Parts: sequence; structure tokens; C-alpha cells
Amino acid sequence: MNIVFLTLGYPADINTRGIYTDLVTSLFRLGHTVTVFTQCEIGNKNIEKAESGATVIPVYTGKVTKISFVKKGINLILLEKRFYKAVKEYCKGDIDLLLYSTPPITFCSAVKKIKGQYKCKTYLLLKDIFPQNAVDLRLFSSKSLLYFYFRRKEKLLYKLSDLIGCMSPANVRYIIKHNKYLELSKVHISPNCIIARDTIPTAACHNGLKLIYGGNLGKPQGIEFLIECCKIIEQTEDAVFTVIGSGTEYSKLENAIKKYGLKKTKLLPFMPKSAYLKLLAEQDMGMIFLDSAFTIPNFPSRMLDYLDNALPIFACTDKNSDVKQEICDEGAGVWCESNSISDFSILLNKICMDKSILLPMKQKAREVLMQKYNAEKEAKKICEKVFALK
Repeated sequence: MNIVFLTLGYPADINTRGIYTDLVTSLFRLGHTVTVFTQCEIGNKNIEKAESGATVIPVYTGKVTKISFVKKGINLILLEKRFYKAVKEYCKGDIDLLLYSTPPITFCSAVKKIKGQYKCKTYLLLKDIFPQNAVDLRLFSSKSLLYFYFRRKEKLLYKLSDLIGCMSPANVRYIIKHNKYLELSKVHISPNCIIARDTIPTAACHNGLKLIYGGNLGKPQGIEFLIECCKIIEQTEDAVFTVIGSGTEYSKLENAIKKYGLKKTKLLPFMPKSAYLKLLAEQDMGMIFLDSAFTIPNFPSRMLDYLDNALPIFACTDKNSDVKQEICDEGAGVWCESNSISDFSILLNKICMDKSILLPMKQKAREVLMQKYNAEKEAKKICEKVFALK
């Protein structure tokens, strides 16, 4: 097939491993031609050829990350025109499959025009349920004009999609429950996936429990609870915590570390993926944080790097996420609700008292990755579902 992929989530280094680059690599290895259109927050970036063989075309979007909600909203609304214009200019031949991911939900106009012009099949990789997530985080009300505008866009995008791939079983159930008009046959599980490394780095021998969190530091992570966890870690003799990332709440965490004198929490800014992976190899557990207010079932992709490094997951999430069922109940980690600091403290102390309980979790982490979150297997499944469409 000739596949076009629209996304905001493609890394600046197009050869960096991740959920989108690994999926594109896997599709290319199956013999498909893949052209990726991705955001470029500054102009004049050149078209590139990835090592995988895919062509990556930058689309100028203005800033849509790490800015105010209003500015982000304006640029998201303008996205669809900019992406459609880029596809129309570059793609002169046939398109067999149009892939696109959320965020943003505002691809619907571009998808409609491309589908109509090229008569292609359409496949949504649903990574974000918006605008409900914004309502959960109290960014705007479910009775506001903004909500109704974006909800209309969401419904239209779902209707335009021939197939909708959801990150987990809970995501499938949520989408079906809250969108009764959808044909059940078009909604299925298509999890976040990567290509697993052939070898696992040997962790350095050290005393104590080394915890790490790498990723976004924004409102979805529930920074207030994360700060409370840092306080518990400070009081726990054998535990240390490294936090790496960037986002709107970075300064809040930085200020809290100074305010409370948290010596056992080390905060580092965003770093290149290669340096981050080296640091992961020295850790014992990977942390996940999601705000307890979420009613939508988020499933963070950053877990995959943890699993790939045989790191058990220490998940602190809302009760609607099925990270607990899909990862922790499989034996690859532990879970507590992200509003119970007492449960977090109990789990932390239990692990610190007997680190040997992590050994079977480390083995299970890699098994779960290979069984459930393998990009090569998922690429084949996506193609099979597309070929099965009438």
C-alpha cells in the first residue's frame, strides 16, 4: 500500500525509536511505502528520508506544545488546513491508506478532504480522548462552547474513520459507551507498541531502590500527588527518585523540591533519547503518574521503554485506567490509586524491605512487552484489518 501518516507525535530526530517511528519502520519492512506528515513548530525544515525508508515531511504548525491553552487551541484549529495543503502539494499519486493519530482531534476536515479526493481507507490511532480529558483536568467545562466545538470535531473524526484503533480494552469500552452511533466492528484494540531491543543492558549493582520517571510533566500527571510521593521517598531509607522531563508543571515540581528540601529526588530537564536509555539501565523501577480525576482510560506510552529495559512498573493512576489490569496484574509491576499516598507508602516500603520481589517482575516486563506491545505484530494486524475492509 501507499500509506500516508498524519501526526503531531513524530520525534524531531526521525530515527529515534518510539511508538510512531517503530510502527512506520514495521510497515515499511512489510513492503509498504510510507510518507509521514508531522508538525514543525518552526518554518523551513527540510523533507527527510528516515533510516527505515519512510519519507518525513514537516508541516509548519506554529507552537502547539508548552504554551498557553488559548494559543495551543488556536494553532490546533488551524492544523487541518495546513496538513491538507501539505498532502495535496506533495502526494500526486494514489493513497491507499490514511493513518492519523490523536492528539489532535482537529484532523477531521483534512481527513474528510483527503478521503474524498484520494478514495483511500482511513485509520485512526486513538491516543487521546479529547475534549473529555480537558474537562477531567478542569481546563474547561462540559457545558462550554469550547467543549461543544471540540466534541463535534471528535464525533466527525470517528465517523470519518473506517477503523479506530484504541490503546487498551478500557479505551474500546469507553469509546463504544460514549459514542453509541459508531459501528462496533470499526473499533478495536491497537496498543502503543515498539520494536523490542535484541539485548537488555545489564543493570549496575547498587544498594537501595532506584526509581525513575521520564516524560511529560503537565497537568495530566497530577503533579501534586507526585510531590507527595517525593516526600514519602525522602523519608524512606533505601529509596531515591530521578525525574526527567519537561512540561507546564516542571517549575512547580522544581520549586517543591527546593521548598521541602527533597535531597533524594533529582530533577533533570528533557534529555536526548540515547542518554535517557543509558540512565534507564541503572534503575530498578519505572514510575507512571496519572491524575486521579481522569474519567477517561489513559495508557501512557512511556511504559514501553521501561518494559524494554526489563523495569517493573510502579503505576500511580486513576481507577479508570487499565494499566493495573494490563500491566501490573500480569506480574510486571505494582499499582496504587493516585489519590492514596498511604497505599503508595505501603508499596514502597514493601519493595524496599525485599528487593528480591522485583526479580520475577523484571522477567515478566519483557514478556508482556513482546506479547502485547510488539510493533511488528501490530503493523501486520493493522494491514490485515485494512485489507479486510470492503
